[in-house]
Amino acid sequence: MKYRIVYLSTIFLITASSRIFALDVDTLWIRTYGGTFAEEGVSVRHTSDGGYIIAGNREAPYTYPWYYIVKTDSTGLPEWDASFKGEYYLSVASAVQTADGGYFIAGSESEMPFSFIHSIKTDDNGTIQWQMYHEGNYPYTYCNAMIATSDGYFAMGGDNGGYSGGSGCAEGYFLMIDDTGTTVIESYVGVGALGASVPFRKPLMAM
Repeated sequence: MKYRIVYLSTIFLITASSRIFALDVDTLWIRTYGGTFAEEGVSVRHTSDGGYIIAGNREAPYTYPWYYIVKTDSTGLPEWDASFKGEYYLSVASAVQTADGGYFIAGSESEMPFSFIHSIKTDDNGTIQWQMYHEGNYPYTYCNAMIATSDGYFAMGGDNGGYSGGSGCAEGYFLMIDDTGTTVIESYVGVGALGASVPFRKPLMAM
């Protein structure tokens, strides 16, 4: 049992030769995912069945990058993978399993002169159930990290900034949404902060 715990806790992602690797430091097994295009791994989380959900980015020639998600079993063998495209440049932060057995994916979508948080909820097979887009008070809003909370919400941290009169302003950005994508908390902190919290801002669009 002790060996099992160490084994599970040392799985991590590395990238090499434009492929995603799941690698244990004791080299119990090595798996590669993708390879058709240029893929990179960003995060890996355990799932309730003992497997893993891997979040990364995929980029094909002459297109914007998009989210690339891989679900594996406990030995890293792929069960399914899925790509999610946006209108612009996508950069994933993380993916987690949800209470209903599906998955929640969060990251950023950007194109000069703006960016916003792009989150996706899927079922247990990676089929999209809903998408939401959130922006802060400034044109550039990025999601750099995401976790699922014990009370069923999704918390995202990043930054929000912009330019005015040739000078820039940036601040920390915190967003919490429920399992329908509705904003629960939106707050700002740091240089140029607009206050401890601000009124709810409607998503840019919803699908």
